Amino acid sequence: MGLLFLGACRAGAQTQTPAALEQRVADLEAYVNNTGRGTEGASRIAPGCGYMTATGAVIAGLVPYAFIARVKLWRRYDDALDAFGVHAVNGTLGTLLTGFLASSEVNPRLLAHLGGVVGMTLWIEQLKAAGATFLVAVVGTFVIGIIVQMAVGLRVDPEVETRGLDVSEHGEEGYAL
Repeated sequence: MGLLFLGACRAGAQTQTPAALEQRVADLEAYVNNTGRGTEGASRIAPGCGYMTATGAVIAGLVPYAFIARVKLWRRYDDALDAFGVHAVNGTLGTLLTGFLASSEVNPRLLAHLGGVVGMTLWIEQLKAAGATFLVAVVGTFVIGIIVQMAVGLRVDPEVETRGLDVSEHGEEGYAL
C-alpha cells in the first residue's frame, strides 16, 4: 500500500511541475489543463504501483507525459477534459511500461506468479491486456451508442443546436448579460 501511495504521489507531482511551467508561459487554457495533471500522473503509474522502483515510477510518469504533450501539439486535437490523453494514452503507456519496468526486487511475489516473464516478455503480456481492454472499450462504446441512438437519438435538431442546448433543453442561460 505504501508503494502505491508513493508512486501515485510521485507521478502526480512530476506532472504538476512541467504543467505549472507551461502555465507560466501560456494562457488560461494551460491553467485549466494543469488541473488534470495530477490525475494524469496517477493514471500513468496506477498499473505499475507496487511493481516498479521509484526510478521506474519517474520513467513511467515522464514518458507518457512527453508523448501526449507532443501528440496534442502535432495533431492539434481539442480534448477539453483530456480524457483521451489521460485514460487512453497514459493508461496504455503506463500498462506497457509496467511490463518493461516491473521488478521482482520491489515485489517478490512476481517471481511466484510471473517468474518466467518478469524482465523478459512481461511487456508482451501487458500489450495483450491493453489490446483486450481497447477492444472491450470500442465494442462497448459502439453498443452503448446504438442503444442510445434507438432510445433518444444521438443528435438534437439543428435549430435546437443553433439556439443552444442550455436554453432549448433545460430552459437555462449561463451568461445572461
